[in-house]
Amino acid sequence: MDAAAERLIHSVNAVTDLLKANTELRDTIEKMRRSKEDSDSEVFTLNIENQTLRERLELVEGILKNNREGYE
Repeated sequence: MDAAAERLIHSVNAVTDLLKANTELRDTIEKMRRSKEDSDSEVFTLNIENQTLRERLELVEGILKNNREGYE
């Protein structure tokens, strides 16, 4: 085989390897994007729950404060 053919084969193999790596990277990025979306959704839900619990705690604290004042 002459040198030009060997270079061509080497170049084709390199391009094939690059395409494979590119596909793997795209798959990894897509998985990370989905994971981030899931995490963002969970954070949003937890923030809503946190706000609800803060409001309930504030209500209970107000009731307790009023009850204490009633006994003093």
